[in-house]
Amino acid sequence: MSAKSESGHRRLCLFLVVILAAVVALPSQGVEIAAGQATAYAGQTTSVPVRVNNSAGVSAFQLDLRYDPALLSETQVTPGPALAGNGWCFSSRLDAGRVQVLAYNDQALFLPPGEQELLRLSFRAGAAANGTQAVIEVRRALLSDAGGEEIACTTANGQVLIRRVARFAFDTVPSPQDGGPDQPVPFPVTVRALLPADQPATGYEQTCNLSDLSGALQPTQITFSDGVWAGPVTITADCRDDRLQVADGLGAVGESNPFDVVQHGILIAPRVTGVPQYSVTVPIVLRGAEGVAGIQFDLCYDPALLIFQSLALGPLLGEGWTARPSQPAPGTVRVIAYHTETQPLGAVSGVAVVLNFTVAIAAQHGATCPLVITNLILGDPQGDPMEVATFAGSFTAVRVSRFAFTEIPSPQHGDAYTPLPFTVTITTLDEADQVVDAFAGSATLSDVTGTLALSPGGGTTAWFSGGTFLGDLVISQPADTDRISCVHTLDPGATGQSNDFAVIGEADPTGDGETNVLDVVCDVSIALESYAATPAELAAADVNEDSQVDVCDVIITQNIALGIGGAPVTGAPRATAIPMRQPICLAPAATREGRLLAVPIHVDRAHGLAGFEFALDLPPGMTPVGLRAGRLLASREDWLLNCNLLAHRARVLCFQGGSQPLAGAGGCLVEVLERVEGGVAGMPSLRDPVVTGPHGEKLTCRLRASQPRRAGGH
Repeated sequence: MSAKSESGHRRLCLFLVVILAAVVALPSQGVEIAAGQATAYAGQTTSVPVRVNNSAGVSAFQLDLRYDPALLSETQVTPGPALAGNGWCFSSRLDAGRVQVLAYNDQALFLPPGEQELLRLSFRAGAAANGTQAVIEVRRALLSDAGGEEIACTTANGQVLIRRVARFAFDTVPSPQDGGPDQPVPFPVTVRALLPADQPATGYEQTCNLSDLSGALQPTQITFSDGVWAGPVTITADCRDDRLQVADGLGAVGESNPFDVVQHGILIAPRVTGVPQYSVTVPIVLRGAEGVAGIQFDLCYDPALLIFQSLALGPLLGEGWTARPSQPAPGTVRVIAYHTETQPLGAVSGVAVVLNFTVAIAAQHGATCPLVITNLILGDPQGDPMEVATFAGSFTAVRVSRFAFTEIPSPQHGDAYTPLPFTVTITTLDEADQVVDAFAGSATLSDVTGTLALSPGGGTTAWFSGGTFLGDLVISQPADTDRISCVHTLDPGATGQSNDFAVIGEADPTGDGETNVLDVVCDVSIALESYAATPAELAAADVNEDSQVDVCDVIITQNIALGIGGAPVTGAPRATAIPMRQPICLAPAATREGRLLAVPIHVDRAHGLAGFEFALDLPPGMTPVGLRAGRLLASREDWLLNCNLLAHRARVLCFQGGSQPLAGAGGCLVEVLERVEGGVAGMPSLRDPVVTGPHGEKLTCRLRASQPRRAGGH
C-alpha cells in the first residue's frame, strides 16, 4: 500500500472513531445516579452500592457522597465490577462523613450500556436507636463521555436502616446441672436476640460475650445466626444460683433464670420459700446414687421459723425402701432410710426423701435460715460407708401483704335469675409487690351486694395456686357500683379490693340502674344488628331469655319502662301466644315510583299484633333507602318504625308505643323503599320474621314464600 493510501486509510479510521464516539456519547435521557438501600444491626458491617441506571457513553465520572459519621464509620470504597481492568483508573478520598471518587478510562473506552454499579461503600453501623435512618447523600455527580462532554444526570440518595437489639432472652435453664471440676457435663443453652417490643431480631449475626457468676464458664463468646444462638455450655465449678449473662457491648444484655451447678455424687438441700401458717416441703436430692443401699443424715434448721411435721419417701427410693425420722434436738431432723433387702440403687439421681414442715405463725417476711445437711452416711449393701459431698440449702419466709386484682370490665350482668359468670384473676403480693408464688392457701371473697359466689360450686372461698387465683364468679343483684374484696383466710390483715364496676340486670342493658327509654333504644339497636353489644348487655337485653334479642324483648323493656309490666320470671308459666291463622308475607305486587321501588309487607291477620321485625334481603342492583308505614299503621301515631339499611339488606323493627295492639283484619304493615340501579337479577327475599303481642309474648307466625311482581313489568 502506498504512503498516500495508508495516510488516507488512517484518516478514515480516525474519522470513523470520532463519528462512533459522537454517536455513543450522545447524552442519554433520564440518566440517574442513585445510592442504594441497606439494613444493618448496630455494630454490624454492611455495604451500599452506587449505581447509574443508563451508562451508555460514560467514560469518566466524579462523585461527592456525604453521610453522618456518628451513624456510619469504618468506611471503605471499592470500584464496581464494570470498572475492573480495561483501562479504568479509580481513586478515592475518605474523610469523616465524606467520600470523594474520581474515575476515568485512559483508553477512551465506555462503560457497558445499561445499569451498572459504579462503586460499593461499606460501613460499620453505629450504636443508634432502633429504626434510625442513616442517609447517604449524593451531593454532587458528574458524568463525562470520552471527549470530555458532560452527560446530564440526576441523583437519588440512599440510606442504611440501623436496627438495635434491645435485649437478649434465654430459654429456661433446668436446675440443677452437672458441673464441678471433676466431671462437668455440657448442657444445652438457647439465647434469642430481641428488638424493642420483643420482636425477633431476624438477620442478627453478631458475636457477643457470654459469662456466668461462677467465672468457670465455657465458651465465653457466642455468634448468633439469624438472631438465635443455641449450643452447649460447660461450667467447671459448683455454684448455687448461677446465672448466664450475654452482652453485645452496645448496651443490650440478657440474663438467664437462676440454676444450681453441682457435681455428681452429692446430697442436696434445696432453696425453698414458705408462707406463715402454711406447709412447705423440703425435697432432699441425691445425685449419683449408684450402689447406695442406706442413707442417714441430719437436717438442721431454725425451729423459730419451721416446725417439722412428717417424712415421705421420694421417687428415687422405690419399692423395698423404708425411711424413719427423729428429732434428736430442736431444729434437727434425723433421717434413716434403707432398703429392706439391701438392694442398691442404680446410677440414677432424684429426690430421695421429702420433709414436710409448717411455717411458724410468727415468721417475719424475709426471715431466712440455712438448711444444712450434717452427719451424712451412705452405705453400700455390705454396710461399708461411701464417700459423698453435701450441698446446703435455705428457707425464706414470705408474707402475703396484699391481694391485687386484674381490671374487671364494666358492666357485668347479674340478677337473681340469670347472673352471667365472669372471670377474675387475683395475685398475692409481698411487701415489695413481688408475687408470692409459694402461696397455696385461701382467701374469702365478698362484694357490695352480698350476693357474690364462685361459679360453679358456689361459696366464697378462693383457693390459690402458685400465688394466683383464676376463676369465675357470679353476682345475683344489680348495682350501680360494685367491687370485690379479698381477705386472707388466716391473716385478716392481708386484703385487697378490685376496681369499681357496674352490675346490670334484666331490661337494663345500658347499666344505669333503671329501665328507661335508653334501654328501649339499646334493645332496638341490638335487634337491628346496628350495635355490637357486650355479653353483659346482650344478657340484660334478652329479657325473655330465649337467647336472642328481638322485638319481643323491646316490647317487654318498653312496658317495664312505662310501669305497665315486668320481666318474666324464669320458670313461671309464659303468656299464651295468640296464634296467627294467616302468615306474614311479601305483598303480591310492588309499586314503582320513579327510580324507587316500594316493597310492601303484608300480614293476613293483624289481631293482637303489637310489634314485629324481619329482614329483607335484596338482589344486586337494589339498595334500601327508607321505610314508611303501610295502610295498617299509617294512622297509628303510637307505632314506632325502625330500620337498619345495609348494602343489600334491610332489617326492620316496629312496635306499638303503648299497650294497644292492632285489631281486625290484615293488610300492609310497612313498605320498604328500594333504589333500583340498572338491571336487577332476582327478587327481594323476606326472612327471620318475629311477631309479638302487647306483653312481649311471641306470637306464632308462618312465612309464606310468595314473591312480589314488579309493577310496570320491572
